[in-house]
Amino acid sequence: MAAVCFLQMLTFTFPLCLIAFGVNDAYDYYSDIVNPRKSDTSVEGIILNPAHRHIVLRGAIVSSINTVGISLLPSYLAPAHLSNQQKYMPTISTILLIAVFWIYSAPPLRLKERPFLDSFSNGVMIWLTWSVGFVSCSTMVGQSRTPMDAPIEIYMLSLAASTVHALAAAADIEADVSAGFTTIATVLGRRGAGQFGTLI
Repeated sequence: MAAVCFLQMLTFTFPLCLIAFGVNDAYDYYSDIVNPRKSDTSVEGIILNPAHRHIVLRGAIVSSINTVGISLLPSYLAPAHLSNQQKYMPTISTILLIAVFWIYSAPPLRLKERPFLDSFSNGVMIWLTWSVGFVSCSTMVGQSRTPMDAPIEIYMLSLAASTVHALAAAADIEADVSAGFTTIATVLGRRGAGQFGTLI
């Protein structure tokens, strides 16, 4: 069990970061080049060279496949009395998490450019990230749990992530307008995005 947990944790380091941030950088080029927060010396990230875009996207695809593959391991350690749905809940949760990361940044859905969904999807990412570990451990010890069984603290943390996104969108408003992106901040304005973040 410890080895499976360790492998799952490894997939949530570089592989998941490549899916979350690599795909985002691949599709954010036009806003990044006019964003003062992005530069070769910035701690908030550099601008992805278009020549490397296909490498990053291929790496994200491979990471997605590997992460889903490893998420199958808890089902093999699950006690026999668990339902098939519970046995594969870790994989279902992992697929949902990876799907949200992809559709947040990549067209055609690109939730990043759908006001309000852009902020709330960031909260969903936090909730699902926690859920993968929760349902994986539950499955391996023979307990029936789903992501909906999260304690109130996780839901609050998810809302906090939505707030942080709204504030970050407010900081990027000029770059997003220049690139023609529609975000919660470009619709509500800097103050409106801040008020939205405070409200939730």
